[in-house]
Amino acid sequence: MADLPSIEHRMATLLNLVAEETRPCKGCGIQVAGVLHRNGKLAPYTLDGMNHFINCPKAEQFRNKKAAAHAGAND
Repeated sequence: MADLPSIEHRMATLLNLVAEETRPCKGCGIQVAGVLHRNGKLAPYTLDGMNHFINCPKAEQFRNKKAAAHAGAND
């Protein structure tokens, strides 16, 4: 039986195949893969397969910007 690559390596390879783009997160700098969802929006995933909105230490910073921009548009 041949040695298989680690699950982390396999997940990173899969994400690189389906990602529209890979780049560092603008908040924390970790490498993320932008995966296009059915709704047409890109969602950031870390190379271990976790949705980066869940584990980014700066996620709240981005939520606040979007909420503030949305609230300003409704005024």
